[in-house]
Amino acid sequence: MRVRAETTAPNGSNRLSYKFQRLREQIRQAILRGELAGRLPGERELGKRFEANSKTINKALTDLSREGLVVRRIGRGTFVRPADGNAPTDQKERIVHWFSAQVDATAQRWREALGVILSSRGDGLRIADAGIPARLTPELLRDTGPANAVVVAVGNSLSSPESPAPRPELLVALAQRQLPTVLLGLRSDELRCNSVVPDYTTAGFRTAEYLFDLGCRDVIAMAGSITSAGPTAVLLGYRTSCQRRHRPEHVVSATSDGSSPISLNGRLVEGVGVMCIGGSVLEAVCAGLGNRRATFPIVAVLDPDDDRASRVSVPAYEFESQRMVDWAARILAECGRATPPVEVIVAGGFHIRTNLGHMLRSETLNDVAI
Repeated sequence: MRVRAETTAPNGSNRLSYKFQRLREQIRQAILRGELAGRLPGERELGKRFEANSKTINKALTDLSREGLVVRRIGRGTFVRPADGNAPTDQKERIVHWFSAQVDATAQRWREALGVILSSRGDGLRIADAGIPARLTPELLRDTGPANAVVVAVGNSLSSPESPAPRPELLVALAQRQLPTVLLGLRSDELRCNSVVPDYTTAGFRTAEYLFDLGCRDVIAMAGSITSAGPTAVLLGYRTSCQRRHRPEHVVSATSDGSSPISLNGRLVEGVGVMCIGGSVLEAVCAGLGNRRATFPIVAVLDPDDDRASRVSVPAYEFESQRMVDWAARILAECGRATPPVEVIVAGGFHIRTNLGHMLRSETLNDVAI
């Protein structure tokens, strides 16, 4: 998300700043004296009591919320946090069903991290495992109990031989039930819903650009699947780079689970670089080399939390899982039945391993919420 930096207030607004600080302290003292407890009155009523407009009241409550003195909940109001620091006693627990589309260690780590964040926020959200289904279809909803929200997670979309995306019928069923849904690690082209996805297109573009900047005349893009969503997004960025450089595309479907070596003999000539899309393809390419040292540049685009490039000291475009989980928690806490869906595209970073002797200054990109 693009963040607008706060600017220093002009000298003429010092009086306004003083009034705001005084209002905030008045509300704080009223809470500490017990005059305000439980659910606070509305902003208009508080404005009459403290002789301030609703906008200033809202700003003061936001500051007190950051300090932990009050808890603000969208659509429910503002509550005074009890002295024990726990969530207000009238808080009802809300269940979030967690569907993982495959046996996926990354998705499991996401589930644990998301559970920690939700429990610490005091929003009453609790993760409940709904199993690992063979297929993400509407029948899943009949086999699980009631829920207030749903998360569908896919952590290894680049390394999966087939696209694990949910069936459109499942998303339609969730929309009909008005269940807030977050797709974590993937997006849907059929039905727009909340999603948090790695910026694979930028990854493909910047990786190809890196190889061209190294002096490669051509770049071979190798993917385990060229039809599933993750690799397709990477290839879109790769093709954009090839068009920008006026170079032909060389896309190779190299289906492999990482256990079968991929030989590049006969494919490579001088001045050609290789982009491995997914950790499994990278493993297979390295296995095909055996003990020989690569005489051509190899670069990888990896799923979140995939560390296979660091094991073999290969430059790679990588993503941080925590940024994705933080966004998912924020969407779950704020989304409601009337909230329009948002797609968050999480930026990654290019990591250069120095054993090849090439260095490139990494740029930190911002996440984008659409």
